[in-house]
Amino acid sequence: MKTFGKPGEAKGMFSNPVGACLDEQHRIVVTEYGNDRIQVMTQEGETITMFGDSGPEKLNRPTSCIPYKNMFLVADGDNNCIKGNKEIKMDNLTVHMVCLWTAPIIFLYVTRTITEFSSFL
Repeated sequence: MKTFGKPGEAKGMFSNPVGACLDEQHRIVVTEYGNDRIQVMTQEGETITMFGDSGPEKLNRPTSCIPYKNMFLVADGDNNCIKGNKEIKMDNLTVHMVCLWTAPIIFLYVTRTITEFSSFL
């Protein structure tokens, strides 16, 4: 079993990682609740890119992320939205998780309900 990273805020470090998955290129995609960001990493644990911790894409307590069609869909918990190629507000409902069932069906776990969602497609 391979491990990498340690607690912290710098590139390659983690604060409360709440999810990880692989994208189409087999890169590791880590959702960090504590650092309000997504890190995309190689299989060896090297950070390729990070986003969400600053700028217009600023995340606020992301809870999950999935790669889909050359973009990432992020459940942005405290901003009450899904972010991807556009931002979709969820009418003050907290989005806890986004998952891909079978393309093109996307499901959201929103405040104790599961909702089919396809506005990004």
